[in-house]
Amino acid sequence: LTTYDFAEDLDRFIKETIKHNKLSDDDKISLIMHSQGGIVGSLWLYGTKHRDPSLYQKVDSFITLSTPYWGASIAKNVGTIFYSLPEGMDN
Repeated sequence: LTTYDFAEDLDRFIKETIKHNKLSDDDKISLIMHSQGGIVGSLWLYGTKHRDPSLYQKVDSFITLSTPYWGASIAKNVGTIFYSLPEGMDN
């Protein structure tokens, strides 16, 4: 599954939770996301802003921890190794 798939799953989960708990106008949503969850949450937040502005207005805070917004350092290191082999060696 992709991060977009997970964002759609998160959207369904949040909407089901709201449906069963009947949020009042004063209730807010706070999201604390870790690692890839920060990317998933960002995608959900962006999509919700455009598809469901009333739900977006309920988001009070969005916190991410250790989210690899710029990619994983291991991926950069592996790329450096494989694309810097001496001439004549297959990359």
